[in-house]
Amino acid sequence: MICVETFWELFRRLDTVLAHPHRARIFNTCLYMLYMIHCVACSYYALSTWEGIGATTWTFDGHGNAYGFYWFQ
Repeated sequence: MICVETFWELFRRLDTVLAHPHRARIFNTCLYMLYMIHCVACSYYALSTWEGIGATTWTFDGHGNAYGFYWFQ
């Protein structure tokens, strides 16, 4: 949890130090979005494992990279 707090503190300090912090805010937002996509992927795989890999049409079928469902393999 210390890593997350350090991350937030870094962007708080960048926000106050930079004259035009817009790029840092956009980068921060993109990182948040990537983290949320990662969390959704982990949740999908966890639910697929719990349901049974390939058990239904909704779950991961077990072919290819489990993390590659973003690109609809």
